Amino acid sequence: MKYENMKKDELIAVIRQLANEKMDSPPTVVQILRDMKLDYSRENFILIALDNKLKILKKKLLFTGGVETSIVDMKVLLREAITVKKCSGIIIAHNHPSNECTPSQEDIVLTRRVVESCKMLGINFIDSLIFSEYSFLSMKEANYL
Repeated sequence: MKYENMKKDELIAVIRQLANEKMDSPPTVVQILRDMKLDYSRENFILIALDNKLKILKKKLLFTGGVETSIVDMKVLLREAITVKKCSGIIIAHNHPSNECTPSQEDIVLTRRVVESCKMLGINFIDSLIFSEYSFLSMKEANYL
């Protein structure tokens, strides 16, 4: 969607729609991610903070890496989540520039670390998504969690 060409009223309508949209299915979340205008030639790591009704409170590109990896600083990730008022859950997501959405061993280990950290902080871990321009994988639905 081309937001820069929209009129103010149209933008407000889109923002209201997104603000009221529940992030209860991976395809919905992936569409939001694809609207972020990411550089798909590099790995991007995104945090989505949600309220208790699964509405987006904040989405933020936290880390950008190279063509094969991105360094994720757990302290930065968790600080972002706990400083969002009314945040009760998170979704993490990153793209694979190769367009192959199968999780690497590093993806699995990182996701498990985030899950354990969220448990200690009382934050619901909703899902970890791997996406490309053309496909995606929910680690929760694929039973990696």
